[in-house]
Amino acid sequence: NLRFSSKENVVFEKEIDNYKIPFPPLLSFPIIENIFKHGAVNEPVRIHFKISKNSFTLRTENYIGESDRENNKRSGLGLRNLNRQLELLYEKYELDYQKEDDRFVVSLTIDLNTYVHFEMPDHRR
Repeated sequence: NLRFSSKENVVFEKEIDNYKIPFPPLLSFPIIENIFKHGAVNEPVRIHFKISKNSFTLRTENYIGESDRENNKRSGLGLRNLNRQLELLYEKYELDYQKEDDRFVVSLTIDLNTYVHFEMPDHRR
């Protein structure tokens, strides 16, 4: 059940310098999900997606839904879990989220050069 009746309410902007740069698409999912789950019905949402050089940036902005305005005690569990995943995967990243007036803004920037490589031990020997 989408909370938006038309696609005109979604403003999607992208800036991609090189389509061959690998980036973590599933790390974007909790941020994108939140704008639809917690956003005000039929108010516009903005999604700005940028890949340049070795940097990935995602910025979202949505008006806060009435039920979320009334219930200020949201746990932020999804964003906390995302932060933990980022800690494990990247040495340099920035995840910022804040309420600005009646909007909620999330910004994620990842230095893709700082991916933490690790190998799983092979216990089959």
